[in-house]
Amino acid sequence: MADSTADATETNADTLTLRRELKKVLTENLNDGGVKDRVETVKSIDEAIRILNRLKIVESKKRKRESDSSSVEVPKEFKCTLSKTIMIDPVIIFSGQTYEKRYITEWLNHDLTCPTAKQVLYRVCLTPNHLINELITRWCLANKYDRPAPKPSDIDYVTELFTDGIESLLQRISSPSSSVADQTEAAKELALQTEKFVNVRDFFIKELPDSITRLLTPLSVLGDEGSVVTRRNATLTLASLSDIDSNKIIIGNSVALKAMIDVIGELDDLSSTHEALCAVLCLCCDERENWRKAISLGLAPAAINNFKARRNLFESLAALALISPHERVIQEVANLGVIYDLLSILRKTSCMVTCENAVVIVSNMYIKSRERSIKKILAEEENQHKTFTKLATQGSVVAVMKAQGILQCINYYPAGMEPQRA
Repeated sequence: MADSTADATETNADTLTLRRELKKVLTENLNDGGVKDRVETVKSIDEAIRILNRLKIVESKKRKRESDSSSVEVPKEFKCTLSKTIMIDPVIIFSGQTYEKRYITEWLNHDLTCPTAKQVLYRVCLTPNHLINELITRWCLANKYDRPAPKPSDIDYVTELFTDGIESLLQRISSPSSSVADQTEAAKELALQTEKFVNVRDFFIKELPDSITRLLTPLSVLGDEGSVVTRRNATLTLASLSDIDSNKIIIGNSVALKAMIDVIGELDDLSSTHEALCAVLCLCCDERENWRKAISLGLAPAAINNFKARRNLFESLAALALISPHERVIQEVANLGVIYDLLSILRKTSCMVTCENAVVIVSNMYIKSRERSIKKILAEEENQHKTFTKLATQGSVVAVMKAQGILQCINYYPAGMEPQRA
């Protein structure tokens, strides 16, 4: 594999050099204005022919090598399901699936769901899959397969810091004597470290004294653009730390949960709010105690504010759907008049995940709300727009189930009568 890669690199370099030489010769001949004598012109022509012949040989070798590689069938486990080609820079996403970094990055810019599992990605974190990368490398070596090298622009040059380096970053972020520029730079580096390296995320929580409290310093600072960027990176760090299950309880028991919910409710910076929503979602998934704490700390009103302002719509709906089984949340949703916004989304949006989250909230409102008008509103929606009939045939599995339940209730209970409340 090493020899094959070296040959490919050398061939590409030779091709580039020859093309540059040919361009230079041709440019000189085209721009000489007839000044060169016949002997010099003949020499230039001979030089151009020599370069062309050499280029032909080099490119012929390249085509032969590519042909040899293409005759070997790449195992499907080594191919990215998005690019349909062998992975060069494999990364794992939140759902546990592995993709080619460049293609999954492009996908996630437009759709925050896993292309394969179709599940909502509450956290956008691309972790290098070193195991699959090593397996691909060994397979290429054994089969003499010419695996392309990553493009320089695709390579992440972040290097894992030692423990004292992480402590130093945290000190620069939390120290009152640090300049805004220094805080911003340190917060950015710490965000990269915690996003990329599991060891850093684990060490940060378990080994550094008061690490969460010190990290929260920028979250309480409002003001210039430097502070905004620092807050954004501090929030990103907390979101990365929340990926580790053992960290969820620790963060949930700290003041970090309240700090992030405060950031969600402020609506000052779209990126910080997004990362805070992702972190809270991650903390609350499969952690019922964090779920209850988030509700008591005001997650529902904060998420509703984002939702009604159409900011971070995807994440705010996901948060509300997650906590909507709680009666307090349903009452807050009803009091803030969200039902009509939810129905509008169900009619208009083409995103199946957003529809699913919206209909989950509507269903829980119907089941748990003390407002007797909810059933009437839903019945009118169905009569005018056939919203739930469409969802029952075109939505996701969960959306279909919830829509069918709403239809059954609308059709079964006569006007003015309500089902038994759970």
